[in-house]
Amino acid sequence: MFFSRSDGLLRLSAVRQSLLLLGLFMAISLAAWGGTYLLIQREMLRTVDARLEARMVAAITSLQAGQGLPAPPTGEQAML
Repeated sequence: MFFSRSDGLLRLSAVRQSLLLLGLFMAISLAAWGGTYLLIQREMLRTVDARLEARMVAAITSLQAGQGLPAPPTGEQAML
């Protein structure tokens, strides 16, 4: 009984057009979310790499000068 009604609904062009536009909207939304995720992930990795490189350079410089390791920035911990 339900299937006979749904077949009739799919024959209506308004329902087909609505389903097509819904699918198109979902595809565009998924592509936008995926692109945003990749951009944010890349930027986060770039930021972390830059911070680690700066800390490594500071550590090498202080060790070459015969000093101890520099203290970590406020709010961060150095774990051995």
